Amino acid sequence: MTSPKILFLYSEVMPYTEAVLRALVARDATIKVVYWDKNRLTPYKPWSDLVEFIPRSTQDERSVFTLLANWNPDIVYLSGRMDALYLRAASRAKAQGIKVVMGSDNQWRGWSLRSVFQSLFGYFLYRRYCTHIWVSGVRQFEFAKRVGFKIDQILFDLYAADVSLFASIDASYDGRDILFIGRLAPEKGIVDLVETVSALSTNGLFDGKLIVFGNGPLRNILPNHPCVEYRGFSKQIDLKDAIRSSAFFCLPSMTEPWGVVLHEMAAAGLPIICSDACGARFAFVKDGYNGKIFKTGDNNALQQAILAMVSLSTDQKRVMGRRSRELAMHITPESSAASLISILK
Repeated sequence: MTSPKILFLYSEVMPYTEAVLRALVARDATIKVVYWDKNRLTPYKPWSDLVEFIPRSTQDERSVFTLLANWNPDIVYLSGRMDALYLRAASRAKAQGIKVVMGSDNQWRGWSLRSVFQSLFGYFLYRRYCTHIWVSGVRQFEFAKRVGFKIDQILFDLYAADVSLFASIDASYDGRDILFIGRLAPEKGIVDLVETVSALSTNGLFDGKLIVFGNGPLRNILPNHPCVEYRGFSKQIDLKDAIRSSAFFCLPSMTEPWGVVLHEMAAAGLPIICSDACGARFAFVKDGYNGKIFKTGDNNALQQAILAMVSLSTDQKRVMGRRSRELAMHITPESSAASLISILK
């Protein structure tokens, strides 16, 4: 197979995105990425001398169509349905015989009016734009089938953490802190987590700290408590010390189609607490094995999960951490890249 050319029509590029791009380059792919550079949810800015990044703000329909015609990529990837220009470009590429792959982290949660609509109109919503769909996990696979994709049109391992980076961290397992990394937004359950940990600390049931990394609309209204430290947005490399000193990681999301941070923290060897809304829990968290899973929105269940984890011995946390790492290695940037490239064979 000759060196493939891949055009990514992307929303926000994140560090884990770049890990997969590097793995694709390692397989001799040449890559161009059109990415959202305005109204981003995080301050992260992509950079790599291996990939050509093209700001979305510099592109219109004519320039994107010209790029398609002149560069003639082997694969076009688009990150969902959220950009009308990307959808028009995908339709153009598909009509030209180019393989078009849509990423999807939509979870199938059973039949509802919304899911019936998506299933009935799957062609117009999804399949008209692409030849394949790239999903992150089992519920996303079920969604893809329900909207009409055939088995051989569905790819796995859409998202992959930079497992090499996080696996290089040596957790101490004698730490007492709880770690949260994510947007400070209602859907992440951060208010419930802060209030729950603060109450446990006040009542003498928790003597560590809740370390919160992230920014978002709730930052200025989140409760302040001596046991809570807000550290803002941070680069992945700067998280190492906090990971080493943490007893476990907690993601209490109200909604979470996937949650790459669960993969990252599993690779780092941390025990994990998460809500059952987190799509990535099916791959990286097993209740009682490497962490605890609680019912979404149930603060009493969250409290009990935290108490169960803080009561563990260092050796028990070490065993859970080893299991987290083992689960994390089932998906890697290399497996993700291989999945995408496989459609060219």
